[in-house]
Amino acid sequence: MAKSRAKQKDVEAPVKGNGGDPESRLRDIQNLLFGEQQSHLEDVIAEFRAASDFRFNQLEKQLHDTVKELKKELEKHVRTLNKRIDSDGDKQSNRSACIEGELGDLDSRLEQFKAETESAHQAAENQLFAELRQLTEAMNEHFAALENSVQENTDELRHSKTDRSALSTLLKQMAQQIDDL
Repeated sequence: MAKSRAKQKDVEAPVKGNGGDPESRLRDIQNLLFGEQQSHLEDVIAEFRAASDFRFNQLEKQLHDTVKELKKELEKHVRTLNKRIDSDGDKQSNRSACIEGELGDLDSRLEQFKAETESAHQAAENQLFAELRQLTEAMNEHFAALENSVQENTDELRHSKTDRSALSTLLKQMAQQIDDL
């Protein structure tokens, strides 16, 4: 409510001013209205970017942690294999084949996981960019509608030479429309 009153005072201030022609005051009001809308759009985009950066950082950390766990698992299996092979001296000839087989399996699992993770990362990135495009398009549509409304009201004011009371009412309605967005 306080924010609405502050906006109303900001909108009424140029109207109550003693200097300047009506077109100059009207331009001041338009700058005030569009400046606030632009600031709002920039804030929304900045929040979206921060959220997407946070999400990308989480995915990257998750990928790093998973690779680290797989490396630990691989090392554990290698140690286990080495202990098993060392304890059984009769199977020295099979040692190399057994280790290579285990390492091959673990390498293929690691590569498969890496491919799946990269695919998931790409899909998440594509989804985030699609959402960003949709948000930008929606904001542009709202902005264009607001701009059209202001232009229509400006044209109406130029042609009808509305008194200050009607102008004040009109500006209050426009401020309310902006608050509703």
